[in-house]
Amino acid sequence: MNATANALSELRKQIEANKRLLEEQERALTVLEKMMGQSSGVVIIPDNDQASPSNLPSGGINLGELDVAENGDRQSLREQVCEFIRRFGDQEFTSAHIFAALKKAGIVVNGKYPRSRISMVLSKLEDEGALKRTFTGGGNVPHRYQSSFVAKELA
Repeated sequence: MNATANALSELRKQIEANKRLLEEQERALTVLEKMMGQSSGVVIIPDNDQASPSNLPSGGINLGELDVAENGDRQSLREQVCEFIRRFGDQEFTSAHIFAALKKAGIVVNGKYPRSRISMVLSKLEDEGALKRTFTGGGNVPHRYQSSFVAKELA
């Protein structure tokens, strides 16, 4: 009888441990779904440049609706960024949106700080008049841009 009681007690402990593990896995899945846009359709990918939902415009860019074409013939980061800006149309976007779109397309931006490289491209496009800055950020808050050329070619 004592062996049966010990077996039942041990089984209950294992069930509780499994329940806790399952709850932790469900929380991790929820976090990953939010990061990948499964729940809201908006992809917000934090990286070492400290992208966060508070840094992004409230509407967001729905990366699920973007056509991701093979960009094997693209050579420069500028051309790749311009392609996604065209796809965004007249929506407001940040360097985090461009970074997320590039990442979704499987395009790797080389360098230690990829969003900084993207920001430099956006700044040059703004200087050329291809973009207009709709919000000036500072610190951890990125600038927001909007295309002023929807049909105009950049390259």
